Amino acid sequence: MVLSFAPLRLDLGSERLWQGEREVPLRPKSFAVLRYLAERPGRLISGAELLRAVWPDVAVSDTIPRLCIREIRTTLGDDARQPRFLETRPRRGYRLVAAVHPTAEPAGAVAEPASTEAAPPLTALVGREAERDRLRAALRLARVGNRQLVFVTELAAHLERASNLSPPTGELPTDAGKDESGGVAAPRSSGEP
Repeated sequence: MVLSFAPLRLDLGSERLWQGEREVPLRPKSFAVLRYLAERPGRLISGAELLRAVWPDVAVSDTIPRLCIREIRTTLGDDARQPRFLETRPRRGYRLVAAVHPTAEPAGAVAEPASTEAAPPLTALVGREAERDRLRAALRLARVGNRQLVFVTELAAHLERASNLSPPTGELPTDAGKDESGGVAAPRSSGEP
């Protein structure tokens, strides 16, 4: 779902804020504050309610919502004295004063440019069908807005080596990713011996 308040679009599925074709960066908690206010347009929300909604079961300072509101205002170019988006009622709370229009269209579908680089073919990963299937399933979930964390370790090294091979075989060397004992080598950062 997308909440639009001209000229901005708040994509709730991907947790992104858009202005036209440009993504507007916001820290996650500031996005959560903006989302909470946008889902309740015109309603005065106290700082205590924001704390309970955005930071449940976490001990944080009462000034945290104010800092998020300041970041949102700065990012949106809003003026606290003549607000177009966020109104502050001293000692009472905050309210989104812009008219909000919900739509089902994901904002990112229009705004994200298509990649011009072709990805290396996954067919170079012989015997990795199960891993490929798990990655594809994770990608499908991500495309519909389900956030997740996927660790890809040795796969990235295989893809890099496969893309640097002489055409047209695309086959990996038989010792790719193996340590001296024949097991899979753990990836190392550049600073390790």
